Amino acid sequence: MNRQKRSSKPNFFSLARSFSSASERTAIANTTIECSKHIYSLIQEGKIQEEELCHSARVAGTLAAKNAGQFIPYCHSQTADTLRIEFTWDNHTLSIQSFVQAKTSTSLDTLAMIAVSTAALTIFDVCKEYDKGMVIGPTYLSRKSDDSK
Repeated sequence: MNRQKRSSKPNFFSLARSFSSASERTAIANTTIECSKHIYSLIQEGKIQEEELCHSARVAGTLAAKNAGQFIPYCHSQTADTLRIEFTWDNHTLSIQSFVQAKTSTSLDTLAMIAVSTAALTIFDVCKEYDKGMVIGPTYLSRKSDDSK
């Protein structure tokens, strides 16, 4: 096997941290998970507890956002002052939105994206025994603000 030697020199460009001052910042991310009619009917009939499903997804998304720096290279470790994950149904498609707010000098977009992605993956994991054909996405950042500008 042909392996290239890794340079022992650090890549300062990718390790650089923001030197801007702390300001109130927000980020909102969205995703959807399209369920089959079968899964949707199981939820509506109470055979899959919607409240427990969303609670588990909310906890997983929150934990993922709080620990993003541990598994996303170069993601800044930071504490969110506010982190909300909301769920709304439109027929058999569940929309998931995260809202992250903090006074910080770094961006919150990755935290918001991780929160909704992990929440969707949690719902997939719980419901996959009924149908593995669920579709996640699109996942996108819908708003990012920095009040220092």
